[in-house]
Amino acid sequence: MANAAYAKAMATIDSEVVSSIAELLSARCNTAYARGDKDTCKRYLKFMTILVNHHLDAAATTSACLATMCGLVNVKEDGVSTWAIMKHLLSGASRYQVLHGLLGLLEAPVPPFVARGAVFFVGMSSWGSQRVASLEVGWCTILRSLLPAVQSPHGMVIFEVVLSLQRLIKKYGDQMLIEWDLVFDYLHRLFPWMAVSPHVPNENGAASAAVGHVPDRLADELLDTLLLAEALHQPKLHSDQPASHRRFQGNMHDLYALVELYIEYCPVATVGNLVAFRAEGCTPASDSKWLTSLHDLLTTFFASTSVDVSIRLQALKVLDNVLKLCHHICDDRVLDDVFVPHLQLVHDDSDRQVRDAGLELIVTVACDVDSVKFYALVDMLHVAATTSKFVDAQHKAMNGLTTLFRAGFQHIPSTRCVRIFELLTGYVVTHRDPVMRGMAITCLRQVCSANASFHMLLSEDCREAADKASSDVTMASPFLMAARGSMAKASVATLPIPKLVVAALTMVSTETSSTNFHIAVDVLVRMVENRYVLHDVDVNDMVAKLVSCVECRAFGRAAATHEAGVAHSVRRTRTTDSHVIEDADSEPDKSAMWLKVLRTQYLQRGLDLLLLMASYQSQLTAAVQHRVLLTFVSALDFEPTVSESRPPTLAATSSAGMKRTKSAMEDLSAAHVEALQAAETKLVHTVTRGLGVAAIMLPAQVVAEFPTILNSIVHRLCAPVKDGAGWTSVDIASLCLSLLLHFLHALPRTASLADAATDGDFETVSGNDDVCAAFALRALCRPASKYMASLALLVLMQIFIQASARRRNHIARLVLPQLQTQPQKTVLVDTAVDFIATHLHLNAAALCPPSTQSLELVAKHRRIRSWFHRRSIMTLSTDDQGASFVTVRHAAVAHTWPLPRDANPMHVMTMLFGMDPLDLHSASMHRLVEGEALTRALAVLDRSPWHETHKVGVLYVPHNQATERDLLDVVGGSQRYLSFLRGLGDMVPLHHLVGYNGGLDVSASQSDGKFGLVYRDAITHVMFHVATFMETDESAEARRHGKKRHIGNDYVHIEYLDYDQHHDENDVIPSLSGQFSDVRIFVQPLDGDLFRTRVECKHPTDNMPPFGPLHGVQIVPSYMVATAVRLTAIHANLACRVVHQDRFELVLNIEDRLKQISQIGTRFVDHVTPSHDHASAV
Repeated sequence: MANAAYAKAMATIDSEVVSSIAELLSARCNTAYARGDKDTCKRYLKFMTILVNHHLDAAATTSACLATMCGLVNVKEDGVSTWAIMKHLLSGASRYQVLHGLLGLLEAPVPPFVARGAVFFVGMSSWGSQRVASLEVGWCTILRSLLPAVQSPHGMVIFEVVLSLQRLIKKYGDQMLIEWDLVFDYLHRLFPWMAVSPHVPNENGAASAAVGHVPDRLADELLDTLLLAEALHQPKLHSDQPASHRRFQGNMHDLYALVELYIEYCPVATVGNLVAFRAEGCTPASDSKWLTSLHDLLTTFFASTSVDVSIRLQALKVLDNVLKLCHHICDDRVLDDVFVPHLQLVHDDSDRQVRDAGLELIVTVACDVDSVKFYALVDMLHVAATTSKFVDAQHKAMNGLTTLFRAGFQHIPSTRCVRIFELLTGYVVTHRDPVMRGMAITCLRQVCSANASFHMLLSEDCREAADKASSDVTMASPFLMAARGSMAKASVATLPIPKLVVAALTMVSTETSSTNFHIAVDVLVRMVENRYVLHDVDVNDMVAKLVSCVECRAFGRAAATHEAGVAHSVRRTRTTDSHVIEDADSEPDKSAMWLKVLRTQYLQRGLDLLLLMASYQSQLTAAVQHRVLLTFVSALDFEPTVSESRPPTLAATSSAGMKRTKSAMEDLSAAHVEALQAAETKLVHTVTRGLGVAAIMLPAQVVAEFPTILNSIVHRLCAPVKDGAGWTSVDIASLCLSLLLHFLHALPRTASLADAATDGDFETVSGNDDVCAAFALRALCRPASKYMASLALLVLMQIFIQASARRRNHIARLVLPQLQTQPQKTVLVDTAVDFIATHLHLNAAALCPPSTQSLELVAKHRRIRSWFHRRSIMTLSTDDQGASFVTVRHAAVAHTWPLPRDANPMHVMTMLFGMDPLDLHSASMHRLVEGEALTRALAVLDRSPWHETHKVGVLYVPHNQATERDLLDVVGGSQRYLSFLRGLGDMVPLHHLVGYNGGLDVSASQSDGKFGLVYRDAITHVMFHVATFMETDESAEARRHGKKRHIGNDYVHIEYLDYDQHHDENDVIPSLSGQFSDVRIFVQPLDGDLFRTRVECKHPTDNMPPFGPLHGVQIVPSYMVATAVRLTAIHANLACRVVHQDRFELVLNIEDRLKQISQIGTRFVDHVTPSHDHASAV
């Protein structure tokens, strides 16, 4: 009605009346707005439109109308219309009056939605998207005028203020100058609203329903306003303007002070920008209080665990950069005031990334620091490694210490490495974590050697690619020494190697981790092999501790127990996962069996280490040497494991699943037994090698302990099984026979001391002989293999031939009856009988090689008759002068006796054998048919030696890059090489060589050189094919061919490496190519009177019997190296013959001669010649 009246009489109505009407309608509209009457609100807007259209601004701009308009703008349906009316008013002549009225509403006690509308109208018209250009009012003025709205307690008002600020910054942020101060003031004032919880909307009022959800976003919008300002500070992406162009022209310090105020709500990127800005003031060139600023930065952004991890890492990076800038200037101040206080407990930080980064920073700074602050940093790592409650922090700290040690190895001050070295040795012994102990001992393993000038060496593994083998890169430190007083300089320090020795020895007896145990053993092995590093170590004390550890069976005991427990738990876990139920009673037995396997293996490693200490004999006291010997002797005192038979089938009532379970259990138990037997065999092999070396080094002490050794062999290791017909372990029995044979070679009087024995000790000597002979006899009569029988025969022959006449008769009475009464005689048994029978009354002078020249002369005689008689062949012959001879050929000996000229040979035969003078035949004498065939057979027999013969190749390697041509062309050699050859055997002219020649040319042509190297004892002959001796006048190619023809066909090669380079297991050492060379024995001279020996086998150890006394890598004194190498070559050659027995039957020479004699007796016996022909022949 008012609208209609005013439209009809607008010229007649007074303006005051119109204003009164407008105020009245505004009050009515406010009432309708409160109750949600939208129609009334729309009619009121039409009224205001008429007022505006008729330029009645005085009525439209009253406080009541402006307040109503500010309220209606909050209604979604009327907001656009309301803004259109207000924009018209703000664009008109009374625009400033309208603006003043709107600002006045902010100071009046109006409802919050009215204040919100006022803020909206002011902001939108001043800098919003529909800004009124005619309003020429500065932004600062408007911002100051809006300050009363900031003090409003209503969230919707504050929310609109924030939105208004956002509009200003988004549109005109890069043009704002002093306005930023007001904006920052707004944000400071509004910060308490960040912690206000959003209000629940009031469902009773329309106004509340319209704006009730706004406070939910208040904190986010307030933070977005700050981020808009911060974003202007960052370079704009994809902009043509240079990066140095600043879009933000306010005060940076005020901006980031505000960011720091809002830090707990800011995103990580913004906080990172704050840290970067604060970092600019943390350098000496930026501010005099830079150190305080740096301290505050670390306190704020690193020390607090509530800060995001990326920010904390950024703060650490700032600290790192500052330290780099202050290097050599004031880094000590940074370390004392900032670094140490903030990082000394970083190992206990709750975040792993922070722990890792902090510890890495400590290591990095320690690598670069040049002052004494290094030790403070090392102490920080030490505390982290020992006290941190996080295992990963301990590991990180240990990695840092090892890195520092390697980094400072070649630099000064050398005391730094000494400090870390002491810490590492302490961790090896005392740290609770096995991983930490492993890391420490692994680092120490790299620095457990020194060069000849006692400078410490650091070895590191380098891998160029995944498919390439690793190689060691060795660095020598000019400042770290292994020996005190080796270089008197202030910059030189001595590493406490004795502490490392004690730590390693402690670890091998107490370490629970098998991996760490093996590393500790490797450390000791490397140190012993290197020798220089042990210059300041009391070797007697070291060996005594090692002996105690091995004697008490503590060597690896803890590691074996732990590893067996782990394996047992893993097996049970796998069994449970596969739904297999095992017998609970069998589990402890299997675990105990596996524990026994491991302890046996570890004990063998301990004995290997003791054997390696043999090179220190000159430094050991007699008491320590005797303890070492007793340790090896006591290791023989055990009974080998015997495989128990198991029932072939199970009860019929068992289910199929239970059958599979029981079968798996039986297979597992059998595998454990096999593993234990293999471990015991390796243990006995090591012990026999050790005793073999002791026989060369300590012959008198070995002789004294021989009864104990013999008792352990016969009654423990090789005790008969229940039925008495078998052996507990064939390999162990063979090893014991090899040991006895070695004793008989190295200690010729061990088994029989009758020549020096008195009547009082004869019984003792006799007892040892009897036990040895009985053991060899049992192995010969009941062998488990041809190899065992061959060894037993060689032992029996050696015992018998070394005995005096008095002892031989006793041994023959003990042995012969048992050999002759064997139900099933083998060729070797017959050979033993023949040997004893032919050597029983043979004097020592006759124990020489068969006289090949004398047999050749006999072959030229006119043979009268030959007979086969009891495993021998007897021949009567005459020479050109009419002299008569009797030649007897046995498997073990051949001899010719001249007869008196007046004696009739047949008369002698008749008198000796009771032959019928008419038919010259008896029951025991079988005449042989004369002829060319018999002549050839006897010639072959005469050329077959009865001694056990071996041929061994010897090569001289002048340098590590030598080719096969170089090895065959080299002549001569060093003085130590020649001394080594003299120890192997005797150098004799080949054309004067009598007996076995190994295929060399012994004629006057000298096609294989002038001299040969020969070794002979009572039953063994060895011909060494020495490449440097085989020089002739032939062409170079012919000489090479001849050398390779001999050496290339030898099973065993001895290579003398006359250079200093140490070879690892994977290194390729120059050698000859060929089908054989199954065993290579490398001999390398070291400084002093020592040699490094190394034995390599081409074939797997499962196919080749173990041999000794040398095996693997050993260090031996010069006085025994030739003997040890020769004995090893002899036993290795016999083992190689076992490997090739499928192609070449394993037959001893004396056995082969017996076979030839038997074949001749069978083949050439005359069965057809009548008796009168016999007489006429005579």
